[in-house]
Amino acid sequence: MSDDLIKEKFDNHEERIEQLEKNTKILETMNYRIGQMEGNIKSINSKLDKKDETQKKDIKGWISFFIQAILTLLIGYIAIKLGLK
Repeated sequence: MSDDLIKEKFDNHEERIEQLEKNTKILETMNYRIGQMEGNIKSINSKLDKKDETQKKDIKGWISFFIQAILTLLIGYIAIKLGLK
């Protein structure tokens, strides 16, 4: 092999190694960012779950209040029809 061919292959390998090092740094940065995003998503999911539970409790409270109001009106109507005061 000639010296020029060896030098060319060596330079080619150096360029490939540099590109791999750049890619490795990029992948490490992306891995860190993805880890941060996963943590944020978990936090957001837990907050949304808590909010859903609170909304369900509020809806159940309003339904219970509505049923109680209807029953109170019904009992009052019956009492008036029966002549009870």
